[in-house]
Amino acid sequence: MLETKNLVKYFDGLPAVDNFSFLIEPGKITALVGPNGAGKTTVFNIITGFIEPDKGKIFARTDNKKRNITELPPHKIARLGIARTFQKIRLFAQMTVLDNLLLATKYRFHEKLWTSLLKSQKVAKIEKENYDRALHYLEFVGLMDKRSELAENLSHGQRKLLSLARALCLEPEILLLDEPTAGVFPKTRKKIAGFLNKLRSQKKTILFIEHDMHFVVD
Repeated sequence: MLETKNLVKYFDGLPAVDNFSFLIEPGKITALVGPNGAGKTTVFNIITGFIEPDKGKIFARTDNKKRNITELPPHKIARLGIARTFQKIRLFAQMTVLDNLLLATKYRFHEKLWTSLLKSQKVAKIEKENYDRALHYLEFVGLMDKRSELAENLSHGQRKLLSLARALCLEPEILLLDEPTAGVFPKTRKKIAGFLNKLRSQKKTILFIEHDMHFVVD
């Protein structure tokens, strides 16, 4: 579940988001549509903690707990099980495709010197689980054969797919996708639609921004 109540955000005295409320039920795919400049990405930025609202509240239910996430920073929101992609793709260009995913995996221990030195069985087990998870989502989006490539060498469509896989590596309950099909070829667009349907069958809650109404309806 994801809910906003009366969100308001002004930039230089102009309302980018004006008294915006919605409720998304668990396991549903919901599209946020509107013209350029309507404030869609601003809503995403508020939900994920990159921008503070001037007014309003945001609530999310993860791990069967309803929480007020309005004032939480992005990293804490991500740890609660809310992941997102960005309209302008944000990847580590000089790192491999696989390493981009490994950076997004969960690590339950604090980064302490003794942990690094001892390399306990628990740490080794978690590292193996994270590695397997990264490979799983590379396979899911069809980028397994690109795992050793630098991210900067991918095509635009492949970078979109890598962004999706990276978000999924957080194993989120709620997934926010900012224009996931923008600028991609029809074949990749169809792939992304298929991925979203698979995620819906896995009971993921998905909110996405999209301009293509044919994609939204399909």
